[in-house]
Amino acid sequence: MKNVEYRHGSPSLREWEGWWRHSESDPPATLKECRVATNLLWDYLETKYRVGSGDWDDLFLRGDFLGDRSQTLELVYPPVLSPDFLDYVMAWLRQTDPKWRIIIPTFLGHREAFVIYPERVRFDDLIEKVSLETCQKIARKMLRLEAFRHARERALEEGFITPLDQ
Repeated sequence: MKNVEYRHGSPSLREWEGWWRHSESDPPATLKECRVATNLLWDYLETKYRVGSGDWDDLFLRGDFLGDRSQTLELVYPPVLSPDFLDYVMAWLRQTDPKWRIIIPTFLGHREAFVIYPERVRFDDLIEKVSLETCQKIARKMLRLEAFRHARERALEEGFITPLDQ
């Protein structure tokens, strides 16, 4: 078995993009453990959000097993991003299994992603609580990307953006 370097703690993706574990003493993650976490997180998210890959869904949980305890949660509808949403996801970590983290890519740059730990949310070098203004600014930038063209109509209907924002 090859020797793999892990980081622990709560690094942003700019600080560390490799394998992660909550603490130095945590054993390696398993595929079975990942499947269980994926199913539990999906069920939890569905109590409040539309989870799937359709244009009118809010979120998509990838469920990929990449060798560590990280789940990747994609925003299908960027305006979902808010401090309340981040707190909701963090609550799952605290209640279910604090040995996991959740990565929410923004697709605005290679390492620009929210990384949610049981203790905090990291975005770039930001360590303190993420503000509503920051979330809305990032969501608006995401909506300008071609990958989120499908979400613009809904964001316009819901008043998150104006025709001038497009």
